[in-house]
Amino acid sequence: MDKHTLPATLFKTGQKMIPVPAQLFTEILPRLHNESQLRATLYTWYAIASRGSGQRYAYLSQLLTDPVLLSWFTHLGGKNGILHGLDLSCREGIFLQLQIDEDDKILAPNDESGARLISNLKADMKSELVAHRNQSRGSNPRTDYEKAAVSTVIEKYENEIGILTPVIADMIAIAEQAYPTTWILEALDIAAQSNARSWKYVTAILARWKNEGKSNDNEETSGFSSRQSGREQNRYDSVIRKRADSDKS
Repeated sequence: MDKHTLPATLFKTGQKMIPVPAQLFTEILPRLHNESQLRATLYTWYAIASRGSGQRYAYLSQLLTDPVLLSWFTHLGGKNGILHGLDLSCREGIFLQLQIDEDDKILAPNDESGARLISNLKADMKSELVAHRNQSRGSNPRTDYEKAAVSTVIEKYENEIGILTPVIADMIAIAEQAYPTTWILEALDIAAQSNARSWKYVTAILARWKNEGKSNDNEETSGFSSRQSGREQNRYDSVIRKRADSDKS
């Protein structure tokens, strides 16, 4: 058979089926004239529908590292092309998005379930932020920027992570009261080695060690990456899953 000739039966019986609303084909896709937007929209819908368990959302970080989607954008700018296509779709209201970390977002279909999930997550994140601020005020942290700047943690932060700001200095001062210095230094090393250079990533590692226990010989507690997806875990992961599960019921 000629390599360019398709087999008589292309789609095999019993393959997994992906639910897609008819409106996507009758109203939305016909008006998408940008190839990057078309490809990003179709694959994102596939990624969301493939999650199962009623969890109708996708992480941007997972999409940007998906080998199949990246292969679709080999000649369309790679990750930048994906970001451009998704940005167009979000602007046009095909997907709803929510920033859950400085480096990541979740995307959900713009339907009742997706809108409810995003709304509930915003409320949860706001409550957590208020609780964190109240706790910070009550802990009476060191706020002397000059004193903080000479600490070993500050020095390592500047060497491994990035430029120090007064806000980050205050947050580091809070962490130094809550965790052993050796923990913070080790978490900074992990962040640098994982190429996840942000203080939020460091605090997520520290919080996990505090809650689950820390052992240098235990990969599950000393590391902080998802083996299944290759995506760095986010402190809102459990909240997102809980909200998605409650919204499906």
